[in-house]
Parts: sequence; structure tokens; C-alpha cells
Amino acid sequence: MKKKFVFFALMLLFVWVPIFTSCEKEGDDNDVTNIVTDNYYVKYEVVNGKLVDVTGLAYDNTERNIVYRDVDGTKTIKIKGVWDGTFGPFKKGDQVFLNVTTTGKFSSLSRISVSKNKEPFAVKADTRVTGKNDLSYVIDF
Repeated sequence: MKKKFVFFALMLLFVWVPIFTSCEKEGDDNDVTNIVTDNYYVKYEVVNGKLVDVTGLAYDNTERNIVYRDVDGTKTIKIKGVWDGTFGPFKKGDQVFLNVTTTGKFSSLSRISVSKNKEPFAVKADTRVTGKNDLSYVIDF
């Protein structure tokens, strides 16, 4: 009887000890690997307005000077026609901006849209004016 009890106790020891010692504590608040960082992507768009002359012809290729924030800092480009660009990843609290200066009597529709992780883009700022469009947005969602 004593041999059966010792055998049974040893079997429990060999089976249960590895199981209980291999389990890790879940949900440790101090574990850095549990922190999830959201990534935000910014889409800038500049769409030309059209000016129709007395002959009925539409012109939409005026020159624009565009200044925007990329993940590496401020970028400047000159374009004719439409332009868009998607940049990231940004972090929550980052400020993004889009400044468009148009020459002549053309208006520009300027827009900043933001996407969190893999969600669809949402428009956060837009304007249509002639001359200079200044948009900015602080990522806060």
C-alpha cells in the first residue's frame, strides 16, 4: 500500500509541477510588451479649382507651392494640377499641416485626412480659398 502511495505521489509531482511552473502570469501591467501603439497615417490632398475664360475654356493647371509635414519634417514642393500624398506612421499628439499657396485667380480645395491603424481615412480639416490655404490638425483620436 505504501509503494502505491509513493508511486502515486511521484506521478503527481512529475505531471503537475511542470504544468504549474510553465504558466506565466497574464496581464502584467508593468510588462512593456503589452503596450499597444497606434499608428496614424495622414493623407494630404490638393485639388484645383477651375477658372473659365470668356471663350469657355477651363484652366486648371495653375502653379501651387505646397508645404506639408512628413514623418521626417517639413517638405516643400511646387506642382501644377492635382496632388495627394499619404505619409506615416505618425503618433497621437503629432501636429500635421498643409499650406498651399496658389498664384492667380484659382481656388484650391485642400484637405487633411487621418487614418488610425487600418481604419478608413476621415477628413479632419479642409478649405477652399483663392490665394493661400493653411490647414493644421493635432492627431487626437
